[in-house]
Amino acid sequence: MKRWNTAMHKKAENPAIDAFLAEIQDVCKKHGFSLTHEDTQGAFVIVPYDEEMVQWLNDAFDETGEKK
Repeated sequence: MKRWNTAMHKKAENPAIDAFLAEIQDVCKKHGFSLTHEDTQGAFVIVPYDEEMVQWLNDAFDETGEKK
């Protein structure tokens, strides 16, 4: 999946991040929870499993510094 890569200043693919997020999604489904965030300065929030929250997490920026 292409997501915003802050090192490249454009959308790019990063298979390592795709794999990481897929594992998080599997854990969320297994336990029936999702991660969300209250705002950019606050804490993560655990909520009942929600596909919209999974999509939101998949839209995360790539700030690994990797130029793919």
